[in-house]
Amino acid sequence: MGNDPESKVVEAKKLLEGHLRMPEYQRDFVWKSEKMSQLWSDLLEHLQIHNMKRSNKSKDLKRYFLGTIVIENADDDRRNIVDGQQRFTTLMIISAAVRDALIACGYEKEALSLDNDMIIHHDQINSDEKMNRFELLDVPPGHRTSSEQGLKGYRYRIVPIPLSIQTEQTPSGSRSLKVRGKTPKSHCGWSVRDEDGWTFTLTGPDGVPFFNNHLFTARPGKRAGLDARGFPPREISLQSDLPCDVPDGCTLVLQPEVTWLEEMVPNVLLEFPTNASGRTRLEDPSNTDLFHKERRDFYFEVRGQAEHFILGEKKYQTGSQKIQSKDKTIGLMVDRSQNSSMVGWLGRLPSEEEIVFRHEIKVAPSEAPPPQELVELINSLSQKGGDETQHAELKSAIRSNPGFYALATEKNDKKKRIKHHQFVDLSDEEKQLYRPLWKDVENGISDSWMEWNVTKTASAFMNTLGGVLIIGVRDSGEIMGIEIDGFTNDVGDFDADLAERHITSIIKNKISKTAAGLVVPKVVWVEGSKGKRVPVMYVKISKWRGSEKPPRCRDPDGKEHFMGRTGSSTSESLDEDEAESWIEQFKDRSCIFDDEDRVYCDGEWTFKVEKSGSSQNWGRPRLSGSLINEDPIEPSSTCAIQFLKEGSEFADHIDSEKKRAEQLPQLISRVIFSRIEFNRDPAAAIEHFMVTNDAAKMEKLTVFDLASAKTQLLIRPQWQGQESKHQKLIRRHWKSLAQ
Repeated sequence: MGNDPESKVVEAKKLLEGHLRMPEYQRDFVWKSEKMSQLWSDLLEHLQIHNMKRSNKSKDLKRYFLGTIVIENADDDRRNIVDGQQRFTTLMIISAAVRDALIACGYEKEALSLDNDMIIHHDQINSDEKMNRFELLDVPPGHRTSSEQGLKGYRYRIVPIPLSIQTEQTPSGSRSLKVRGKTPKSHCGWSVRDEDGWTFTLTGPDGVPFFNNHLFTARPGKRAGLDARGFPPREISLQSDLPCDVPDGCTLVLQPEVTWLEEMVPNVLLEFPTNASGRTRLEDPSNTDLFHKERRDFYFEVRGQAEHFILGEKKYQTGSQKIQSKDKTIGLMVDRSQNSSMVGWLGRLPSEEEIVFRHEIKVAPSEAPPPQELVELINSLSQKGGDETQHAELKSAIRSNPGFYALATEKNDKKKRIKHHQFVDLSDEEKQLYRPLWKDVENGISDSWMEWNVTKTASAFMNTLGGVLIIGVRDSGEIMGIEIDGFTNDVGDFDADLAERHITSIIKNKISKTAAGLVVPKVVWVEGSKGKRVPVMYVKISKWRGSEKPPRCRDPDGKEHFMGRTGSSTSESLDEDEAESWIEQFKDRSCIFDDEDRVYCDGEWTFKVEKSGSSQNWGRPRLSGSLINEDPIEPSSTCAIQFLKEGSEFADHIDSEKKRAEQLPQLISRVIFSRIEFNRDPAAAIEHFMVTNDAAKMEKLTVFDLASAKTQLLIRPQWQGQESKHQKLIRRHWKSLAQ
């Protein structure tokens, strides 16, 4: 027999140093979502009152007490948790959700601390026996009904993790990548097992994904993993050759290992299917590691609240359709420009409050950007669902017409032009009548309709709010450059000055001399889609200002037009009445280049949310209410929803984003228990557990007991330490009633 049990108050992270396991005689996890949610809600409420960063010696420290647990130290040195597994399982899911929220908000150091304290022992990452801080029973082994199988997915990497590792210059074709710490004292920042062939991407110094977010895979093997608290290796062995030259100073981003439907790294966003049948697939372990429905729903509930709590506000945007005044609901999507790995869940659903929507436009740089930045801007504009707006457009060429043929005698008749696939289908005799338009530039002949595309877009930008025209990009998004336009010097080399002067000349001749002064063309040499450097034209076009009305522009047929920028990549010719209205609408508005922060707001609306008029909608929140403005909300408008309702404030110890990020891990890892520990005496441990859970032996709480306990909670002083007048009144009434 063992000795008498020992009792002590212990923090959760201290208990988990010994790697808690479940004895075979223990029951399965049975807490429902309501109990899990209540625990998380109580924890968050506790943090809003109490500072969790106080030292253990501080008399003001008040950690969250989570009751008594029973531990049995077994003969095989295992530490079995006899009573408390429901609470520890819930704490582990909370820890995983808060860990991922911290990473998504940019607090990787705090996330590592929490993960190491509560989930994974990072110093033992290569030990199957010692790595996991807490495990449930795997019965039946490996089966979906096993409690352990439904929990282990939360130990996995679920979000991308920026490491404290940077690249050194490494040539294309290498089988290893040279790396170093961000600073001489930097550690890796996360742990990975040696046997895992871990994947990563690279981001440049400007935070832009490198090489189209290419996925690199490390070769598994001895010492091939990462030690969170160790120094980075000198080089990382790869499964395949480097497909490109890697520059100095890129950051390694460790990719998720969790499975989620068809989402593949590096594009794991954890998005829920929009229909019920699709969401049912999430309950199949072959589709996701997070297949246990109640635990998964709880994880997203906590994660959404934790992200919202840390940031203080969460940004969302509307869809691709306008929101009309008659519409009573607005669907929202999380604005991932904050961080691409954020989830859509709100931490607080708005109710009986006004939400302001703004239509903000990302403005291209007023000066031609460096080559790599320009390539990323082009990719953003050209990709499906990209940022092509009223104020940025791509063109393939200036004066050459790639891919089109025209009758040799009627080259300017736009209606009689044909594309290459049509030309191929012609008979040999018919082909003799046509001439490829791009060949004309060899003889110094410009395609007037291609030049018209440049002219009308520039005119539309001037008549609206200004914009940027980038020339040398095909409709497919390929960066081919403008060498096809034939701007060469006497020795046949491309002449950038000649190309820039030609742009100015077009605007001068087809619009006006004054208009030409609003156009600043600049040739930038970039890496093209076929791997060689090509010239791309970056044209900044400022808004028309002054007392005179903007001039019309002339098409190749000599017809004058007033152009307006009416939508993404749409320059439209307006009639006289429309033109007058357009001029009146935009005459007093500023140019997009006037603001240095490269964001321009061209509309603001207010939506009144009704009581209980919001829903999470599986990470795509919906607001119900009414639009106060008569004008419709523009597509892709944004709003910021505060975590606290208007009039509320965070306590001093959590009044900044950084403070909240530092406090959350302390709140969880410093939860305290009254530990009762039995040494090598499982029978006594079980007997204690049965007695404390035997209703026949333990007196039930009366209604008075419950009312008394609730009253004490109500009159507890808030973080300022003073009772309110209402609390004092409740105290007097309760004292009178109790007597």
